[in-house]
Amino acid sequence: MISTKKLVKIAERKFVIEAEQRRVWDLLGPALLNSPLGLEKIEVIDEERVRAELRLKFAFITIPTRLTVVFLELDEPNRMVTALEAKALGGLIQLNQRVVFILSPQDDKRTKVVCEALAERSNPILFAMVGRKARSVAGTTLMGIEETLRRTA
Repeated sequence: MISTKKLVKIAERKFVIEAEQRRVWDLLGPALLNSPLGLEKIEVIDEERVRAELRLKFAFITIPTRLTVVFLELDEPNRMVTALEAKALGGLIQLNQRVVFILSPQDDKRTKVVCEALAERSNPILFAMVGRKARSVAGTTLMGIEETLRRTA
């Protein structure tokens, strides 16, 4: 489990979608799993957990990474909090994150979305090694979520 004392913000995105809040809420989960990074072997474990694989490029090598997404908090249609555990090289490299989505109506036809990705920094040496990549991946993912919501809303 992630300790909230050791979390550091690695990415943030704020935008307005031309759709009512309920519609944006309904599209948010699928948009999260429709990562621009190319999730593979998506497996729904139960109502709260999803597993997938992702191939992350580090310098000149591609490392298969196992992801587990857990929906921790669903305050429909206002707030969603997910935990993301990424493991590579048999668990030798591991990074835990939380992604928080806050939806608020701007009027009857527009919804403001605030996305914030936080990463666990319990191991400063490991975080120094993978933190830059984690920021890049989180930023790309949040941008992809925005694009998906705009396209499908």
